[in-house]
Amino acid sequence: MRLSIPAALLALLVACDKDAPAPFLEGRGTTALDVNGKSIVLHYFVPGNASAGTPLLFLFPGIERDASNYLDAWIENATADGRAVIAFEFPAATFTTSEYITGNVIDAAGRLVDPGERSFAAVERAFDYLKEATGNRVARHDMFGHSAGAQFVHRYLIFTPGARVRRAVAANAGWYTVPDFSIDFPHGLKGTGVTAESLRVAFAVPLTIHLGMNDTRQDASLNTSPGSTRQGANRYARGRYFYNECSAIARENSFPLAWTKRELPGVGHEQAKMARDAAAIFREE
Repeated sequence: MRLSIPAALLALLVACDKDAPAPFLEGRGTTALDVNGKSIVLHYFVPGNASAGTPLLFLFPGIERDASNYLDAWIENATADGRAVIAFEFPAATFTTSEYITGNVIDAAGRLVDPGERSFAAVERAFDYLKEATGNRVARHDMFGHSAGAQFVHRYLIFTPGARVRRAVAANAGWYTVPDFSIDFPHGLKGTGVTAESLRVAFAVPLTIHLGMNDTRQDASLNTSPGSTRQGANRYARGRYFYNECSAIARENSFPLAWTKRELPGVGHEQAKMARDAAAIFREE
């Protein structure tokens, strides 16, 4: 079965829902998807030899929400690996920075948001839609996020128990939510409703904390709040801190930890170079 949507299925979808998003077709394109009354844009590339078993990789861009540029960086490897790639754009006009990078776990009034109403819900919604519209039958997808996108990815795993993720990479995040129940959200889990059991489940999903060893600049976009600064002076230091804290928490609770750290020499805050290195991670079984 090819990954392009069959004409009969397309007709059925349109007949059932005149507002249904445009289908994914082979090649490159975009489609809009409604998530809790807000529209996100999915930028996709589907290789020509796609089938029902074609692996799916979801990309999450940095603070500029430049999903198209992120897709560019993956097309060569996606073609070689026979992988469909979908880059998520959360438009800045409708999703604040906080709603994107922290998933809208807690709203502006300090209230805990229902999981189905969070920005994280876009991932499951997109996965279900893609499988329904294309006939893809993979049970799990991969995730790659860089910078702000890496913040989305690691928090998504923490706040989505049972996430249908095969492997994830969080590259060069600016700061982290440490899985510590004594630290207030967003730098920790206090007041979030996350449980020790859901954390154990999250730790079992293969996640690579992917760090450019030259990502040490303190630029204007680096979060300098007290909570972030306690994690380190720059992105590289904060990534090492986060991984070490997660390792310690897993040991203290006797939780198996499938999270690893991978450091890339000579690379700074450069998503395309991180993407080329991450491609090898997703080739692992």
